[in-house]
Amino acid sequence: MAKRRTDQEWQTLFEKYQSSHLSQRV
Repeated sequence: MAKRRTDQEWQTLFEKYQSSHLSQRV
């Protein structure tokens, strides 16, 4: 399990992931 992604990349992915889930749930 190599953590190659940067914090910025993770933040962007997390935001997109949250947006998608929030849109689907609400």
